[in-house]
Amino acid sequence: GTIDFQELLHGLRLHQKAAGGKSLVEAERDALMIMGHDQDRNQSLDQEEFAYAMADYAEASGTDLHELIDFMCV
Repeated sequence: GTIDFQELLHGLRLHQKAAGGKSLVEAERDALMIMGHDQDRNQSLDQEEFAYAMADYAEASGTDLHELIDFMCV
């Protein structure tokens, strides 16, 4: 039901590697930015927080939202 920072970072690293790669530092920066959507401050993203975070991240990174969500869910 939720995703924590380490799970998110792992998924971002895999996505960025598959997409032509950002550095590990950039992946960590992106993961921290995404975790900023943790509205209840429980150090994990619930489904709604994750959805908003992915939409914002896709827009900021110029990535197709549906492809990003598919990748991150798998």
